[in-house]
Amino acid sequence: MGCTASVLAGPPDDKHAVTRSAITKAAANSCRTHPAAVRHSRIRYEPIDQFYQFDENRVIGSGYNGPVRLATNRRLNKAFAVKSFKKKRISSKKMALLKSEVDIYLRLDHPNIARLHEVFEDDKFVHIVMEYCKGKELYHRLVSKENQHFSESVAAETTYQMLLPLKYLHAHSVVHRDIKLENFLYDTKDEDATLKLIDFGFSKIIDPSRRMHQSCGSVAYVAPEVLEGSYTNKCDLWSLGVIVYMLLSGAPPFHGSERDMLVSIEEGVYDMPEKRWGNISPQAKDFVHRLLLRDPEKRMSASEALQHPWIVDRSSTVCGSYKIGNEVLQSMRRYAACSHFRRAAMCMMAYSLTSDEIRDLKFQFWALDTERKGVIKLCDMVTVMKDNLDISNREIEHIFNVLDQSKDGEIEYSEFVAAMLLNRVKFHEDLVRDTFRAFDLKGTGKLTIENVLEILGEDIEDADKLFQEGEVDDNGEIDYEKFLRALNLERDAADSHHLRLRSVGMIVDSAVAARPESEQTIGRRMSRVRSISDNVPLFGEETEVAQLSNRLAVPTEILSKQPDGLSGGRLESARCSEAPTTAGTSFDDLVQSQTTETSATAAAGGAASPKQQPVGAVVVVE
Repeated sequence: MGCTASVLAGPPDDKHAVTRSAITKAAANSCRTHPAAVRHSRIRYEPIDQFYQFDENRVIGSGYNGPVRLATNRRLNKAFAVKSFKKKRISSKKMALLKSEVDIYLRLDHPNIARLHEVFEDDKFVHIVMEYCKGKELYHRLVSKENQHFSESVAAETTYQMLLPLKYLHAHSVVHRDIKLENFLYDTKDEDATLKLIDFGFSKIIDPSRRMHQSCGSVAYVAPEVLEGSYTNKCDLWSLGVIVYMLLSGAPPFHGSERDMLVSIEEGVYDMPEKRWGNISPQAKDFVHRLLLRDPEKRMSASEALQHPWIVDRSSTVCGSYKIGNEVLQSMRRYAACSHFRRAAMCMMAYSLTSDEIRDLKFQFWALDTERKGVIKLCDMVTVMKDNLDISNREIEHIFNVLDQSKDGEIEYSEFVAAMLLNRVKFHEDLVRDTFRAFDLKGTGKLTIENVLEILGEDIEDADKLFQEGEVDDNGEIDYEKFLRALNLERDAADSHHLRLRSVGMIVDSAVAARPESEQTIGRRMSRVRSISDNVPLFGEETEVAQLSNRLAVPTEILSKQPDGLSGGRLESARCSEAPTTAGTSFDDLVQSQTTETSATAAAGGAASPKQQPVGAVVVVE
């Protein structure tokens, strides 16, 4: 993290210009991930349809450059959100934004940022495959509350979760530039779900000593200095102040016609009516005031906001009082003793795990990240582990250096997760096979030392010690069974049984398809075996969006009214959550129509709430 190079374009006919830009910058600036590892673990130049099943009739969100669709990974049997771009339809300016989004998203690694799984690029499309957040937007949860506002304690906790990724971004020289209610999603539908930041389409890697000039964002949230065309990352804190104002009061601070809104924002003029703010504490009001200061130099930073009494004194449900225990130390010791190859494989797997699968690891991470930087520093790790465990400084430093695979003096979230996986996660066969395939560059079913070095980088330390004794055969190769033994992972018996059933069904179906109709009875019966093993609920309700709103239109008929709440408007944003628009058939229905005589019926999609309109519209001014 922290690279400041500008977007590098490939040659005019480079069909992989978007992702090649990210790799080139990683190589040129010694960023946190080796370029070869980035290319082979999360960037793919293969048709996405080979790996993901789409429901083409349904979108789960809309973005500045197109829809966000739900897709199922064929190997992992997991749902992901896919944001797709048709490269020939977008202007050079939008292409620059797309390159920046991919470059930045590949760098980010934080518990409160929706995870990037992988990126596909061919000559026509770029597909960004993201974590699928099953909960709704922060906006939807807010307007569903009585009087359309949160209690003060919930608002403080929500604000804390929004500040964490902002502090992380700003510490790594990234500004989001489109902070709004619609760009925070809950990872589940539970009341204590984790809030995650999405949509890095307007984000930018900046030089902290220089100011930005491009005006972008959403009208209702835009900072006055952005309208003036000269601003810093403090613009994100103004936008956060607008959100917190709405969380507490149920109404936006700036309203009226577009012209009236812009005048009020430019002057930094807003009020706190007694009707809505009478029961709000002085601390909460002070917090909002210090974010909505007209002068960005006087405005709180993300770090300062996290130290404000209103945040410090909240009743926390996020980090709790988790203490580092002996099981964490044992996991780290086991991981430190692994070969370089084994650790690299574990890191690849860490990026493929969902939030649900690593939910408890988040609390262990926060216990070591005492300053809430989104990374673990050596000084924090020494302090916490010495206070809780019987361990020497020398061993802590050794463990830290092993976990810090990028050698940047920080342990990123996924690096920590990788170290915890051996004891915490029972691996499914599909996940392991997917990692094996990432190493198997030629698709031979065997790995060679050359394959692995090409991915990890030939300049890695102790390349001659890449593998431990017994991890390779006499020919210097690793087949899948040896790969499994090298990782020392326990097979999931139920998952293996599921794969065998599915494989039998597919083999029989293929054979029967070539036979006359009269000989296909046994094929129909055997296909039911496959159908039963395949018919597993993949995800919750999905809905169908009949029409995307005009992203650049300002709904003046909404904004010209004095707000009685927030339900008058919202923005269809680039998001990876379910969009509560209109009811639709379930994804399983589509699968059922493509298989032979399935024996189970799919669940129908639930009723959806009426379509909402935007609080503020997107502004892009060159």
